[in-house]
Amino acid sequence: MNKLSCLILEPSYLIRKGLVSFFREHRNIGLIYDAESLKETETFRKDNTIDIFVCTDDFIDSIPVNDYKLRYLIKHDKKSEGDGILNILNPKEVLVSQVQKDLEQFKSKKANDDELSGREIAVLALVAEGKTNKEIADQLYISVHTVMTHRKNITQKLGIKTVSGLTMYAIIHNIVETASIK
Repeated sequence: MNKLSCLILEPSYLIRKGLVSFFREHRNIGLIYDAESLKETETFRKDNTIDIFVCTDDFIDSIPVNDYKLRYLIKHDKKSEGDGILNILNPKEVLVSQVQKDLEQFKSKKANDDELSGREIAVLALVAEGKTNKEIADQLYISVHTVMTHRKNITQKLGIKTVSGLTMYAIIHNIVETASIK
């Protein structure tokens, strides 16, 4: 699995640096960016995908939900517990266990999300054969808009943006025969 990126948005310098140190200990987390204000994160958010977003109540709604995959709300009172809450008053073992469990769930969910559906495989095969969106829609009895949505999902899941790249993927993974490609 690729290393995950983490954005920590916390105004307190000591808490922020403690969180950076804590998340650095996790082998699945690679890139960690910390900031005390939302403005400081603009370049990072523009240039990077955020897998984990760690913030206080002040910033909870400042980054759209679609821009990250896993979120922790930083709390520092004895009463705050539950999914998505990182209570910094908890012992290290509790915090490590919580984050490890969440990362395992995220990893298994991501593995399932990366698999192409049957319909996406059918669309990919027709794209590789050189069909237009309209031709694919007609052949599969779906709308052109649905074809475009499937193509967008395929591109996201595979990380391949060009038709030639998708065609190579389809050939390598035996989705199409080279003889059927125009």
